[in-house]
Amino acid sequence: MTAAVRKIGTQRARQAEEWIIRQDGEPLPAADSARLDAWLEEDSRNFGAYVRAAALYRALDYAAAPQSMPVNARSPVSRRMAIAGAAAACGALFVTKRVPPDPLFFVRHAHEAPRRYAWQGNVLILDALSDMDVPQSSRGTLQVLSGRIGVEGTGSGCRLSAGGFNVQTRHADFDLSVHRDGIELVNYGGDVRVSSHGSVMRLDAPAVYRLSLPAEGTPAVARHDSMKDAESLTRRAWRGGQIVLRNTSLVAAASQFMKYSPIVISIDNPVLADQLVTGRFSLLQPYDFARAVQKLFRCGLQATKDRIVLT
Repeated sequence: MTAAVRKIGTQRARQAEEWIIRQDGEPLPAADSARLDAWLEEDSRNFGAYVRAAALYRALDYAAAPQSMPVNARSPVSRRMAIAGAAAACGALFVTKRVPPDPLFFVRHAHEAPRRYAWQGNVLILDALSDMDVPQSSRGTLQVLSGRIGVEGTGSGCRLSAGGFNVQTRHADFDLSVHRDGIELVNYGGDVRVSSHGSVMRLDAPAVYRLSLPAEGTPAVARHDSMKDAESLTRRAWRGGQIVLRNTSLVAAASQFMKYSPIVISIDNPVLADQLVTGRFSLLQPYDFARAVQKLFRCGLQATKDRIVLT
């Protein structure tokens, strides 16, 4: 009986957390607002859980989402260029030098914010430590070499290749990450088709897909998990230089900040390292994150120009 009650309470807290996250960056649509009202009126404990979740977010003073980043228009040129994105801004650097068709330029930058680029009617968002070869022609194929990109597509669609897979999209909004053994594709919406070794898969939305090629000549192995609205918002956050933590260990959260900032975050207390954190932060403001952690866990904080130590 006690275990059942505890499980229900945990579920209620998780639902409250999801409602808070969904309202963090933008107002709820009318239909969802009505659902929230109904959920709050359904049980007084729902309202209590909602108030506690909202109070936690306010108390930790999480950074507000920044204004949307400008889209850098790419002027037409008669050269093939490589864009290398790093530190979320991926320092999208256009190489205006003529190059042969096969060699690719790898340019890596670190500790920058995500940056957006307009390309053939689509918007490309490059993450930290990401490399991508961008053709001039709309019929060309974007080659994602490493890291992660986001694509906000239009009716013109686009074609990509990554990790041994070819991806064709239309009216699609998705993130694509390259891993050692394949790719991960987060489809938020739209038509996405992936092909490899003669097989074609249609990836429905919203869902997360992990695709790998066990051996040459064999069909791809695909695993997928459906996404709720709250998870979708969490996964999109990087595009705006934000991170949404949901019961994330402190040590795992710190590693995310160090991808975007030269500031090293050390956790000298093993017990503190395993503590779970929930909330939204700016990836470019590690000091704000550290102060919030200090306030939440009442721990020690030592900060210098290039290092943060939590004790």
